[in-house]
Amino acid sequence: MKIEIRDDRPPVSPDVLAAAETRLAEIGTRIPPSYKAFLAEQDGGKPVRNAFSFRQHDRDQDDLVRLFFGIAESPNGDLVSEADVARDRLPADVLPIATDSFGNLVVLDGREGRDGPVLFWDHEFQSDPPSEDDLFWVAPDLETFLTGLSEDTEPVAPKPRRGLGRLFGRS
Repeated sequence: MKIEIRDDRPPVSPDVLAAAETRLAEIGTRIPPSYKAFLAEQDGGKPVRNAFSFRQHDRDQDDLVRLFFGIAESPNGDLVSEADVARDRLPADVLPIATDSFGNLVVLDGREGRDGPVLFWDHEFQSDPPSEDDLFWVAPDLETFLTGLSEDTEPVAPKPRRGLGRLFGRS
């Protein structure tokens, strides 16, 4: 299940993965087998193919994965700290595996020993206590989600011209 990552990271060692699983068990969640396999290939990161679609309240939505959470501590977030922060906002055993640019989460449903589906959690629709209504179906499993990611095709806005180049039509 290896995908192309912009900031390629080494795979997680079995010892480091076991330590992370212990910390996650302390906060009441676990890493489903498919995400363990993903981490054994690469420790999260920013995917090249990052676009995905889903349905939210009878509307088709498009979003981008900004980052898959890995085990290594990162200023962008890591799996254990994100699971700890999200534990009061998500149902138990729903593990945040990725984030978009707006603080929404892509999660993997591990409830009742499952290994999927992949769901989307929108922070604007969170309820207290966490509810199934806060989660939106994206894919039946992690492999389907990863293989279904596509490259973002939004055009990049040109940089504004500055200084004398602006006057003479040069960058």
